[in-house]
Amino acid sequence: MKKNITLLLIVLAFVGCSTQVSGQDSLKTQPKNIIYASAGTLGLWFTASANYERKLFSTDNKFYANYYLRACAGASASWGADGPYGSLSLQGVYGAKKSHLELGLGLSALFDKGNYDNDISYANYFNEPDPSRGDYTDWLPAVTIGYRYQRPMGGIVFRTGIGFPDGAYLSLGLAF
Repeated sequence: MKKNITLLLIVLAFVGCSTQVSGQDSLKTQPKNIIYASAGTLGLWFTASANYERKLFSTDNKFYANYYLRACAGASASWGADGPYGSLSLQGVYGAKKSHLELGLGLSALFDKGNYDNDISYANYFNEPDPSRGDYTDWLPAVTIGYRYQRPMGGIVFRTGIGFPDGAYLSLGLAF
């Protein structure tokens, strides 16, 4: 009896080790980097951006979530305001197969270059000091909710959804 219990424990230990190794191998084969281009609109607001995401960690629980740090640099234009913007956010990608729910939250900085340039020219015309660039930079939340098509092993990434500062967006890129 004692011999059978010992043998059973050894077999269970090997099965547990092989399961953990295969789970770790599948996590290692998932892409850690994603790059994509994005274009969006929200009424008279238009954006175009280049994005990079780096995988931070994943969970293998009921929701099967991957978490990425997203860095975004782009340009925006609307009636009366245009200029560059950037954002840094945490993206949660939920789903085990090809189709995923994507949620993101972070911070964005929008620079109003058009109005800044106008005020510089007025300041130069009236011999006044140049305005501060900080007065034309707005720090706002970056929020995303959308759909992401991405195979677990990498390859093409397609995103669509709504957010800020992207608006209603479409994205196409590569996971590697």
